[in-house]
Amino acid sequence: MAVSSALANIALGLITSVLGGAAVWLWQRLAVRRSRRAKESFFGLARGTGCLIIFNNAAGRRGAMHHNDVQAMIEVATLGPRPDRRSVSNPATTSRA
Repeated sequence: MAVSSALANIALGLITSVLGGAAVWLWQRLAVRRSRRAKESFFGLARGTGCLIIFNNAAGRRGAMHHNDVQAMIEVATLGPRPDRRSVSNPATTSRA
């Protein structure tokens, strides 16, 4: 009888741990989704759509982007569903379709 009581306590502990873990996972998932939607709304993106971000790579030169601007663009880039990274070395030679 003592063995079955111990096994029942272990089973009950496992079940409550799984339920608690699932609840925490679901809560965190919903919090991340809400935060992402708030950021999309702030930056003016429709839900689930992407955007094309273009910025120069002339670090340290006149007209270069400020560090905070680059950080903001990276945050916007993380909101898109699939990143489309294009490397353009000389925009003057690039043809547009």
